[in-house]
Amino acid sequence: MMSSDRLETLTKQAEELIQASEYKLAISVFQQSLQIDPDNVEVLRQYGKALTKIGEFEQAIKIFEKALVIAPGNVKILSDYITVLNKLGKTTQLIDTFHKLLIEIEPKNYITINSYANVLASIGQHDKAFQFFERSLQIEPNDPITLNSYANALASDGQYDKAFQFFERSLQIKPNDPITLNSYANALASDSQYDKAFQFFEKLLQIEPNNPKTLNSYANALASDGQYDKA
Repeated sequence: MMSSDRLETLTKQAEELIQASEYKLAISVFQQSLQIDPDNVEVLRQYGKALTKIGEFEQAIKIFEKALVIAPGNVKILSDYITVLNKLGKTTQLIDTFHKLLIEIEPKNYITINSYANVLASIGQHDKAFQFFERSLQIEPNDPITLNSYANALASDGQYDKAFQFFERSLQIKPNDPITLNSYANALASDSQYDKAFQFFEKLLQIEPNNPKTLNSYANALASDGQYDKA
């Protein structure tokens, strides 16, 4: 069998294994593929993603970095690389990679901008995060994910009134979105607005009665309000 035919066969086999969540077997197939074509960018990317799935983060980073040497502007590889850097908490590399994406490659991709803003908020750089959330909303003003993320960042910075405005905007677009409702309820509880928070938790439980995250958040809020028996 010619090497190109063999590579195609292995690629299909790896895809089937990935679909079946057989990541370790898929990794073995990717390794065989790379013996045929060591610089195949897509094989390297999929190999890195499979390694990420089984928690082999350091090895995944090496594979993604090899792929980025071959294709430094590949957005898919950069995005996958960001995912694993985030899992490992490699903040400096994470920010550098986002910077490359935002400045050099996709300066108007609001999803990337939103992800970067979330990272900045998570490490306490709230003012800078808010700038990027605003930039994201200038491109896509009605994206509920951005609105919710911005609201969460504002709440974590203690800017509750402004946060509530963004939660409300998000709910105008998706009134029954469980993620936004839960975030809003938690922010209200953090601001000691318990009665209103409980209303949102009750609404959430009507939508998803057995959601453990909602039940846990509701219980925590009840306990914070001193309603221990109900909690």
